[in-house]
Amino acid sequence: MEYVSKFSEHVIKFGVSDIVVTGYIDSDMPPVFHPMYDRVYFISGEAIFEVYIGNDGIVNSHLVESIAPWFEVDVDDQFSMMSIYSQAFKTEREVKIVAVDYSEKPFSVFIVRYKNGGHESSLHLEPKNFFGFLIS
Repeated sequence: MEYVSKFSEHVIKFGVSDIVVTGYIDSDMPPVFHPMYDRVYFISGEAIFEVYIGNDGIVNSHLVESIAPWFEVDVDDQFSMMSIYSQAFKTEREVKIVAVDYSEKPFSVFIVRYKNGGHESSLHLEPKNFFGFLIS
């Protein structure tokens, strides 16, 4: 959980400029993006934190240099990314992160508490077994 505390300290100090999910675009017409919610990327200042569910079911994070394919993509499909900032925080405006709540219990909800103007709210990343996060 050492890296989650680094994540928490960093996003509280520097904020979050974007949240990204990866996935693939299929070769069908019209092309469709298929997000993979197993890993969620928080961009904070110059840092990129990958938040994921470990093999033990515990939500963890670590710094990455860049967002790169982490799953096999069919030869006729294409790796892609999508910003979910406005869907996650329900605003286009910058929010202030005030706390990050997490637990070392397997499949515990990972909560990012934030302020949007004078309104305080929270972003929940709920692990769904090993199938990724439900984001609400």
